[in-house]
Amino acid sequence: MSKKTLWKDIRKSFTTSWGRFFSILLLMMLGSFALVGLWIAGPDMRATGETYFKQYHLADLTVIGEDGLDAHDQKTIQRASGTEQIEFGYLKDVTLKGTHSSFRILSKPTKISQYRLDSGRMPKATNEIAIDANYKSKYKLGDTIKFVQRADQTGSKVLKRISFKVVGFVYSPEIISSINKGNSTSGSGDLKGYGVVTSNNFDSDVYMMARLTYRNTKGLDPYSSQYTDRIQAHKTALNHLLQNAPQARLAAIKKQYQAKIDAGQKKLDDAKAQLNAAQEQLTTGAQQLATAKQQVAAKQQELDAGVKNGQAQIASGETQLQQASTQLSQSRQQLTTAKQQLVAGQQQLDDKHQALVAAKQQLDAAKQQLDNSQQQLATAKQQLTTGQQQLNAKQQDLTTAKQQLNAAKQQLDASQQQLTIAKQKIDAALAQNPAIAENPAFQQQPASYQAGVAQYNGGLKTYNQNLAVYNQNMANWTAASQELAKKISTYQSGTAQYSSGLATYNQNLETYNKNVAAWTAANQQLQQKSSEFNAGEAQLQQGQEQYASKQVALAQAKQQLAATQQSGQQQLDAANQEIVTNEATLKTKQAAYDKQSPSAQKKIQAGTVTLEDAKEALSKLEAPTYTVDTRRETPTGQGYTVYDSTSNIVDSLANIFPFFMYFVAALVTFTTMTRFVDEERINSGTLVALGYTRRDVINKFTMYGFLASLIGSLLGITAGHIILPMIVYQAYHNGINVPPIELHFYPGISAIALLLAMVSAVLPAWWVASRELNARPAELMLQSHQLTDRRFSWKESHSFGGA
Repeated sequence: MSKKTLWKDIRKSFTTSWGRFFSILLLMMLGSFALVGLWIAGPDMRATGETYFKQYHLADLTVIGEDGLDAHDQKTIQRASGTEQIEFGYLKDVTLKGTHSSFRILSKPTKISQYRLDSGRMPKATNEIAIDANYKSKYKLGDTIKFVQRADQTGSKVLKRISFKVVGFVYSPEIISSINKGNSTSGSGDLKGYGVVTSNNFDSDVYMMARLTYRNTKGLDPYSSQYTDRIQAHKTALNHLLQNAPQARLAAIKKQYQAKIDAGQKKLDDAKAQLNAAQEQLTTGAQQLATAKQQVAAKQQELDAGVKNGQAQIASGETQLQQASTQLSQSRQQLTTAKQQLVAGQQQLDDKHQALVAAKQQLDAAKQQLDNSQQQLATAKQQLTTGQQQLNAKQQDLTTAKQQLNAAKQQLDASQQQLTIAKQKIDAALAQNPAIAENPAFQQQPASYQAGVAQYNGGLKTYNQNLAVYNQNMANWTAASQELAKKISTYQSGTAQYSSGLATYNQNLETYNKNVAAWTAANQQLQQKSSEFNAGEAQLQQGQEQYASKQVALAQAKQQLAATQQSGQQQLDAANQEIVTNEATLKTKQAAYDKQSPSAQKKIQAGTVTLEDAKEALSKLEAPTYTVDTRRETPTGQGYTVYDSTSNIVDSLANIFPFFMYFVAALVTFTTMTRFVDEERINSGTLVALGYTRRDVINKFTMYGFLASLIGSLLGITAGHIILPMIVYQAYHNGINVPPIELHFYPGISAIALLLAMVSAVLPAWWVASRELNARPAELMLQSHQLTDRRFSWKESHSFGGA
């Protein structure tokens, strides 16, 4: 049958009871909201933390050495198995200048536990710093932040500078709590903030901490037991590697401290040596002053004696100069006479020398002519010899040519006779037999004859030509013979003239040589006298120079004596003045020594006490501790633990509170649907009376509960995925520095929320409707004032109907 009336009634039940519908919807929405929101808030928090820690590569383990990590410690840590990355860093606890607030300065990491930049940038220069973003209200970018640094036991300071320019604000994944950041070794003892600088700001030979990440923890939930177990195993292994590190570090620290103590002892010894040296200098200075006074007195006596001696020497020198002047005048007169005699002798020698030069020139000219003639004669003789040889050679050539011509003439005469005989034979044969001319064998004889005639004529022509050449050569040879005879006659005449000229030259040369010998002897005598004159003149010049030199020396001696006297007196005056100055300086130094010596003695004593304290501290020095901390155990890991605890608390609430909400919602829905079914009993009875089945009528109520629960659950699930995690985040984010919570969709808990909503709203509606619609249609259509009796009757029939 058509269910139009049924659907109309269903629509009417919604439109006439919106308040009831929305109350059930809101109850389901609240239940789903509480269940889904509380159930997923914890996982969302942990997922947010996991993403945050993964994004900034939070260290799995952190190793902190009480006295730092030296090279041996670093090698030991690097031997740890399963590590993915290891990074060493520096840290130093300081206080904000003018406050007791503790601040931790850390070196900027490159790989592990990187910082989340809130604003600005990370430091690049040594004077830059990025600080805790919780201090944005106190500082702004570009401000200068100053710290106070406390020296360690040795007086050393780790940070090279204590003033920085703020260039950024950051959050650290290692320090996520903004309330409890951990303990500090400076200030009030509670860490209030942190900053990150470049590593070259730290003046330390050792690192302070090491951060490690492991390969087998990648992808694991950092709050899971599997992660905790693996990290614990790595921690145990690393502690085993470092079990001998404290003793080794203690030995290294003792060695380092001993070196500093030795250096301090050396400074102390140097100070004592300087103090003693100052005392010795004062004593030496007093002795030197006394010695200087004695030396000045001795120098005064020496100066007076030297001046007296110099005056006596000057008087003696003046007497010697007077005697030398008289001797020089006599020598000058003698040299003048000798010079006049030398000039006259030199004039005579010069005249003779000119005559010898003229004779020499004539001899040289004659000798040159003789040499030229001799050379010409030699050349002519050579030419005559060559010409005679050439003529002899040509004569032989002519004789040979004559013999060749005679032989050729004889051959030509023999050939002519043979040709005449051959011609006679040919003519005789033709005369005897003219027909023989046609005979081929005979025809060869005239041809041979003609060839012989041609050869004879050629040889005759050649003979005539050679004969003409011979005659011409013979004529040339005859003319050359005649010319050679003339040249021989000329050569013989020249040879006679050369012999005569040579005899004359030799006679003149002998005369010249005698004259040269006489001039040379005279010149030697003159040169000897000239040498004697030059020697006397040189002696005179030397005497004059010595006289002038002695005059200059005497004048210089007078000046030098005066200068020496003046200089000596000035030196003595300066020495006296220097003695006065040195006495004053010595008094000043003595006063300064007397003033500073007690203070220096106190410093030396204080240094001695300090060294003794250092030696005692060294003897009491204990092995440093090495802490290997997980993320929960690090000194700044309270926030990590609190964050985990908060998520676990939310998980605990999700296990109780939502189910209580659903229980309340089910009770309220049961009561509401009971009243709703009672109010609709007449309509339900009418529908049954009209022929609709009880199932159709029950579906009306179950659809009512289904739609209310479905819409309410969907709204609650949506709000639970979005709103409640944000509410939880707002509740803890003021104390925990993590990024905004990540929202994820969880289909499992969403399905459970839908199922619980159906159980809480649909099942009560179905159960109430089924119970009420068990009555007959007539009972269902009773008036409301008969409802109580009907219910009682229904209960009795329901209680005993089965008996």
